[in-house]
Amino acid sequence: MSRDNPTLGEKISWRIEAIGYDLVVLLLRALPVDWASAFGGWLFRTIGPLTPVNRTASDNLRLAFPKLSEREHARLLNAQWDNVGRTFAEFPLMDRIRPGTGRVEVINGERLAEIRDRGEPVVFVSGHFANWEVMPATIVESGVNCLMTYRAMNNPLIDKRVKEGRAAYGVKLFAPKGEATRDLMSALSNGQSVALMNDQKFNAGLALPFFGHEAHTAPGPSRLALKYDAPLQTMTVERTRGARYRVVVHDPIHLEQTGDRARDIETAVRRVNAWVEARVRERPEEWFWVHKRWPKETYAALRAEDKARHKRFVWSRRVALALSALLLFGVAAAFAWREDILQTGLDPKVPFQTYEPPAAPDYASPAAWALAGEATRPPGTADIFFVHPTTYDGGADWLGPIDDAASSDLLRRVMLPNYAGPFARVGRIYAPLYRQSSLYTQLTLRDDARDARAFVYRDIRAAFDHYRATWDSGRPLILAGTGQGAELVARLADEVLRQDPALRQRLVAVYVVDAIVPEDTHRATDLLPACQSRAQAGCLVAFAQVREGADDVARRRVDRAQVWTDRGALTGLEGRLPLCVNPVLGAQSDALAPARLSLGAANASGLEWGSRPPFISRQIETQCVDGVLRHSLPRSESLRPSGSWADRRKSPPYNLFYADIEADALERVAVFERSTRPGLVHGE
Repeated sequence: MSRDNPTLGEKISWRIEAIGYDLVVLLLRALPVDWASAFGGWLFRTIGPLTPVNRTASDNLRLAFPKLSEREHARLLNAQWDNVGRTFAEFPLMDRIRPGTGRVEVINGERLAEIRDRGEPVVFVSGHFANWEVMPATIVESGVNCLMTYRAMNNPLIDKRVKEGRAAYGVKLFAPKGEATRDLMSALSNGQSVALMNDQKFNAGLALPFFGHEAHTAPGPSRLALKYDAPLQTMTVERTRGARYRVVVHDPIHLEQTGDRARDIETAVRRVNAWVEARVRERPEEWFWVHKRWPKETYAALRAEDKARHKRFVWSRRVALALSALLLFGVAAAFAWREDILQTGLDPKVPFQTYEPPAAPDYASPAAWALAGEATRPPGTADIFFVHPTTYDGGADWLGPIDDAASSDLLRRVMLPNYAGPFARVGRIYAPLYRQSSLYTQLTLRDDARDARAFVYRDIRAAFDHYRATWDSGRPLILAGTGQGAELVARLADEVLRQDPALRQRLVAVYVVDAIVPEDTHRATDLLPACQSRAQAGCLVAFAQVREGADDVARRRVDRAQVWTDRGALTGLEGRLPLCVNPVLGAQSDALAPARLSLGAANASGLEWGSRPPFISRQIETQCVDGVLRHSLPRSESLRPSGSWADRRKSPPYNLFYADIEADALERVAVFERSTRPGLVHGE
């Protein structure tokens, strides 16, 4: 049945296969590249030997290397499964493996530049070496104008996904059927290069020697090169370590034109076969051995010689082992996918551009403020404008309404006591409610999520403008926020200080707690410099905290960090170093702060507002490492993550630096007031 007129059964089968493909891609893209590659290698080393194509790979090795010892044969068979598994696991991640990522070394890249600059077409030929997808990615990134061929998938739904995956790193594809030959000829006629694999069986091809046995080889690449007087440009891909590669651009094969076209084509195909064979001999574990390269008669003769050896591989054992391996894979996949499943449940499923946000808060109403000038007695001398962290999970909405019951409860019971609490003795606190972006927006780099996070800032600016117009009486000012709130405070501080330079004369400090800002925008000469000591006012305390030993978490935080551009959009750090001001030292420093310097962590969850929690001092040692604040694991059980999966991805229900931030803010206010000109009176 043609793919253009499928039966109902075919349609159902295709859909089921496509769902399975999507689930596997989802799993692999949730993993770091090296993890996914290693997982694919392990999986295929485990399951591959239990499948029928294992015999094909074994037969191919015996045909190519008849004198291999059993031990070396077993080693190569295992190694090629590892390579095949890694290659297939890496395919959905090719946008992270292409040369621009630093994972690919190109040898003789000057040759590609020469092809690009001269504009003279070549016929790229290669084989299925290592991860062969790296080769077209390298050609594309070199700037060579080139059309690639590939074999279309039998399932058109999967075929579409494969095309989209390759298009993600710039490769243009067409299947070698129907009009593909005309496309190749047209491309060469127009000065474009073409690329083809020339190492697999082609039944209508020329029967020529390959590892001492006749193998049918496609003459197409050689025929095109001769017709358009183009060289055969050979390339190989070598796996250097894990998901890292070396692409070798070899010397081109220049073909003879004797006038006898049939003989010239045969000579060219012989040279290609010899070249492929030499490359396979150099790195046999990296060739695609699971393809039936030779005629069926060749395999039949080999198996006839070896029939007794294969009898022990009975189907019952294969099925039992395969089912066990698949069960193990299912358990591992369910465990690996759990975060993706839970995260998908928070996805609003609608574009943010068409989403109807909740009604904007009316900051003239007390209902729009979590805290509106609340202070302890006696009140401190400063005003603190505080923006709370994320309390809204998401689901159907990108933004949380300010009256959401669950979010409000978490805010008042956990977040305000733990994160606004350190400023209670410093002065009057103004904490607006706002249409916060959901937890989901903090877990993905989708453009929709960035837009939602940027949208929220309009509420914070409106709240601050209301504070200035209604309550501001000229007192010393602190801007502070945690998590999502810290991200918003970072933009607020930059914007208002630029718009109103006089405000800087009243600024005690800005606290960006557990969020990332770039270091290079907060140097000593910048508008808001990083704090270098506690004897300094008008500066920025910013840090993002990670438990020591969690290097993968630290890298992920930096890789996924979003910082503000001058135009109010969010973008990645793009190689810049995060700013880290150690709250225990009150200074930008990479020195180790021992636990004895820690003034006290606190778990203030559930405490009545204004109640000062008991401090647990000397709990953690801290150090800024590569712009991220690393801290040791607290000994107290009350300072450990708890709650649901979503709760563990919000700001924790305790504050490891409660007493340190409180002392820091009080000291900076004192420094500010000592430096104030005589006669300056702050509002009461």
